[in-house]
Amino acid sequence: MSTKQDGDWGEALAAEYLEAHGCRIVEREWRCRLGEIDLIAEQEGMLLFVEVKLRTNLRYGMPREYVTAKKQEKLRAAALLRAAGAELNILTVVTKNLCRQAKKVYAYYQKQGFSFQQFILCLEPVEGQRHGVAPTNAEYARFLIDLFDAWYADWESGAYRSVRYFDNLVRLCLGQPAELCSLRGHCSNQLIVEADGSCYPCDFYNIALGILRKSRLSV
Repeated sequence: MSTKQDGDWGEALAAEYLEAHGCRIVEREWRCRLGEIDLIAEQEGMLLFVEVKLRTNLRYGMPREYVTAKKQEKLRAAALLRAAGAELNILTVVTKNLCRQAKKVYAYYQKQGFSFQQFILCLEPVEGQRHGVAPTNAEYARFLIDLFDAWYADWESGAYRSVRYFDNLVRLCLGQPAELCSLRGHCSNQLIVEADGSCYPCDFYNIALGILRKSRLSV
């Protein structure tokens, strides 16, 4: 049995245990920018966020020892987002390999309930060693075509999902201004807040404005 199969088996056992004790499984392998939660369950109006660790022996310690402080912090942050009903924008870097899997990636995000998706092109360094992961123009064009076909099919069927680039193209076709920086010709006004409260003017430029927990937000 592979490590993945072991993990799936462990999560299935945990889910069976929770259900036997009156819980309802809400999500399995729920993912967001902050990380992954194996199981989300509900019991009497309370959400339970469950991290499953399976060990076939205790040679390397108890399973609970592998739920690190960093992992616990991510679980708490994801739990707060989920409980508050926050919408999540999934940002995906499009590599050469990913170009062949556009519809598969889109379908996976749809299955996970991610309604807001953003795809950015992977670029090789201007200087220095190239890594061969950036797609060619033709590969990226094929990716966009396949992604558009899946996105448009959902739109026609009434199961619309937001893909930021396509949304902006629709705005332009309707005579409305784009909000995407690459289509506007200059940066948009936006505020990025990280999990620790750090604020940035853009998600592409590492210029810290401050930390919400330590300073006030003013315009």
